[in-house]
Amino acid sequence: MKLAIVHYHFERGGVTRVVQNAMDALSLHCKEDIEICLLSGRPLNKELFPVSSCIPSLDYSNNFEISDPSDLVQTLEEEARILLGGVPDVWHIHNHSLGKNNSMVDVVHLLAQKGVRMLLQIHDYAEDGRPSNYKRIIETSSDISKLYPYASNIQYAVLNRRDYQFLNLSGIEESYIHLLPNPVSVESQDVEPWDESMFHPSLQNKERVLYPVRMVRRKNIGEMLLLSMLDKKKRLYINTLPPTNPDVMPLYNRWKRVIEDLKIHAILGAAEQFSGTFDQIVDASSGVISTSIAEGFGLGFLEPWLMNKAVSGRNLPEITTDFSEKGILLKNFYENIFVPLEWVGADRLLNHIKKAIENYYNSYQKDLPVNAVQTAYENAVSDDRVEFSRLNEAMQESVLEKLAELTVDERMEHCSLDVNLEFDESLIDWNKSKINEGFSLKQYGTHLGLLYEGLDSVSKGLKYGNPSRLLDCFMDPKRFYLLRSE
Repeated sequence: MKLAIVHYHFERGGVTRVVQNAMDALSLHCKEDIEICLLSGRPLNKELFPVSSCIPSLDYSNNFEISDPSDLVQTLEEEARILLGGVPDVWHIHNHSLGKNNSMVDVVHLLAQKGVRMLLQIHDYAEDGRPSNYKRIIETSSDISKLYPYASNIQYAVLNRRDYQFLNLSGIEESYIHLLPNPVSVESQDVEPWDESMFHPSLQNKERVLYPVRMVRRKNIGEMLLLSMLDKKKRLYINTLPPTNPDVMPLYNRWKRVIEDLKIHAILGAAEQFSGTFDQIVDASSGVISTSIAEGFGLGFLEPWLMNKAVSGRNLPEITTDFSEKGILLKNFYENIFVPLEWVGADRLLNHIKKAIENYYNSYQKDLPVNAVQTAYENAVSDDRVEFSRLNEAMQESVLEKLAELTVDERMEHCSLDVNLEFDESLIDWNKSKINEGFSLKQYGTHLGLLYEGLDSVSKGLKYGNPSRLLDCFMDPKRFYLLRSE
């Protein structure tokens, strides 16, 4: 089989890691002989990807100028033919519908009309909190109704059951959608010894709780600080990396000031105050937390177990249900933290929701549904309490200021955290075993090979999912968070 893998770039990041794992898995565990080439919009590391080609017009677009998609199709076909010594049997295209390239929607549409075999793998969605991407698709594609083609020769791979259900609700038949969770592995479980001198003095000789993420708004850093203030053990909560997005940097600096002003037992950007490796900072922590409100796959719920660290924090059932079904035990997780509504102000919250949700729907050029504001408000509030993760940073800060005036016991009386936020090390061996069984490279390679083989060589009945229905799924007011919209 000749396989062409297409993505905007193969620089360090999530999709590149998935592709590297896929190539390793296919070479080791696919029953069929397979030749693979990579087509990228940016120069590739030839040591990592020797059979590859850079096609600049495949890179992220900087504006709304449109190049001729038929020219890009022709270039893709020519480069693939040169690299593989023949026409690809399968095109594996990543994130075609994300709105990063002005031509990509029409490129996939043209390939679909040609009747080629395609596996369209979606990691992220323009419909999921990326209105500028969606606007790009609307303004640059010839027909947005052709955004999601499917046929016997064109099928989809998604990371989780939520995405599976949403694509199905958009009109794509179930037989054309496949659940393909990422493989989970760590390079080595033998960590080089570390010592306290690797840490800045402010982090030394403390029991540390690690939140190993780069700060973006959906990671909900304010909640990490809340957990620190509720911790009777007074453990030090550390986040590893600052944001790279300059728009988020003011929020990051503001949280650092809050930590200092309220004397919260937490550190942001701790990796910059540590001279060791990532494996070592994990090993030097008593456990790993997650307070994120949204994930694509949820690697942070799985990978620490393979590094011999238990995980706790905010549960995301639409992501973690897939893990539970594979036997992975996620104890000491909560789904809500309710705090007094009066600390925020009901009118203040309602006004913020009203303004934000109106702007959010306008940014997607969608009419605001009847009762959308009330629905979003009611899903944030229960009686006289509000769910902390539904607040924006300023309101979260108001809550933390109130808590700072109380003792730890008094704080727990006001915050309904219904689990004991501990790290159950007795689960490590069990969860490692289940993760290795359910998310192994071997299983991934076998599954991916079967998906390729299942693509018909002759197109039968080209159809299209309904983009508007998919957008409605992601924009359901019940799923509305200020942290993802303002």
